[in-house]
Amino acid sequence: VTLAFYLTTFVAGLFGNGLVLYVITRFPQVRVRSVANYYIWNLAFADLLYILMLPFFCFATFSSQWIFGEIVCKVAFVLRECNKFASVFTLMALSVDRYLATHHNLSAMRTIRVGKLVCVCIWLAGLGVCFPFARYSAMTGSHTHLSCQVTWPSLHSRVIWTYLHTALGLVIPLLIIISFNVLLLRRLRSLGPAVSRAGRASTMTKTVLVVVALFVVCQIPSYVSTAVGLRVIQKVASNEPPSKGQLLGMVYFYMISTVLVFISSCSNPVVYGLCNKNYRE
Repeated sequence: VTLAFYLTTFVAGLFGNGLVLYVITRFPQVRVRSVANYYIWNLAFADLLYILMLPFFCFATFSSQWIFGEIVCKVAFVLRECNKFASVFTLMALSVDRYLATHHNLSAMRTIRVGKLVCVCIWLAGLGVCFPFARYSAMTGSHTHLSCQVTWPSLHSRVIWTYLHTALGLVIPLLIIISFNVLLLRRLRSLGPAVSRAGRASTMTKTVLVVVALFVVCQIPSYVSTAVGLRVIQKVASNEPPSKGQLLGMVYFYMISTVLVFISSCSNPVVYGLCNKNYRE
């Protein structure tokens, strides 16, 4: 089942995100209409990088063997995990930008130059956070059964990274995203119906809200799965291994959370097409 979703996500995500990148790059009337389109380009690029790593993990899942070497192992893990941070940091930028768009006196913070600088900072921050994956991912096992895994130096370091990963990749960004979207909705309500009639920020705001909602629904189970896996490892270390039924439940939950991440990486282009007439045109 996971293999089927690997392949489906690869085809759909490659086409959809590639099309978004093409539209924004090829047509300046879309690109310069709003700095938010640069953030959407950044989000599509992050999803595309994640999707390009899928064939490697797809083959490894199918053959139970990693044949691509240790360098590709490290690059694949870094790009796969960097996608999560780059995506959520970009959604933070989009949420802040949507709120700033309702204040004309803050237009200096929404220039194209600022947008490009923010995108660069997002990738530098994402790569910096993902340094542990470059450090500790490696090939493990025998010659007949090699796998690409993240091997932490100790259980304590894994615990620290799991909490840090959750805080930087989910909790803090989500609080910022929710806060600015609440402020945005209150601001739009205070401005009255003239805002929607004039079309100021309404289309892009709806697009951002849907993308944020999809990201939250699709990504939270993955973080929960990571936390549950850590708890099991701690129990095993304390000689309290889970039962066979609990392990089976974890496997299914992990599979479902993985599939949701796949859906997240290829659903955004569909949202753009449904919610934004500029992309449809």
